[in-house]
Amino acid sequence: MSRASMIFGLMLHDYKIFLSTHWRLLELLYFPITTIIIWGLFAVWTNELASSAGMIALAVNIFWSWAYTVQSTANIAMNEDAWSGEAAEVFATGMSKWEYMGARIMLAVTLSVLNMFIVAAISQAFGFFDFVELFAPTLALAGTVFMASIGIAMIVAGIFFAVGIEHTWLAFSAMQFFVLLSSPLSPPAMLPAVFQSVASVMPFTALFEGVRALVTGQPWLAFVQTAALVGLVYLAIGLVCYHFGFERARRTGQLARAV
Repeated sequence: MSRASMIFGLMLHDYKIFLSTHWRLLELLYFPITTIIIWGLFAVWTNELASSAGMIALAVNIFWSWAYTVQSTANIAMNEDAWSGEAAEVFATGMSKWEYMGARIMLAVTLSVLNMFIVAAISQAFGFFDFVELFAPTLALAGTVFMASIGIAMIVAGIFFAVGIEHTWLAFSAMQFFVLLSSPLSPPAMLPAVFQSVASVMPFTALFEGVRALVTGQPWLAFVQTAALVGLVYLAIGLVCYHFGFERARRTGQLARAV
């Protein structure tokens, strides 16, 4: 079996599990859709008050949803391997750690793109954040979201392999931690000094600043450039963490216990 066939086969396997797991469908569709409707209605109301706060919250939640979908989809697929014991069978085929992670990243990106179109269509219906008019900056911002989110997914995967199956909860909680410290709804300058320093190294701080600038008609390109550089850094950190976490698990025997 070719390497590409193994990756494609694992992706098909993940799609079948995803479609047969109702709570995963809820996570991809129900929660993002209802969240965007809630913030869309808030944006309508605040617009009547001549405020852009609602539009900012709506736009931030759109990119937040994409980030969570990318990271959680990849990591939850790996969790399901551990819960079912199927990971042992996957690695018995000779699949490498990079092919294994690559298949999960491809799964995450395809599902997040579906999420992107659905959320964008609903947002468009409210008349705010015109994705057609703002296609280029939206695409640039989305690219930075994907890079940083994939990096976080690999960091979580590395921790999972290194410390064991009992830490699979990170798949659901890791993104919230990074978003919280990235100051999603307010400029980092409003935070206490110590949190400003933390926010400056978080993966989505520049991204959220770029989103807020885009919504309010201010220059946004510099923020996108910074977010892209930060995304590349997190991607590099993720590659290192995943490699060392996996190899440590192999050396210590934790890999056999994790799968």
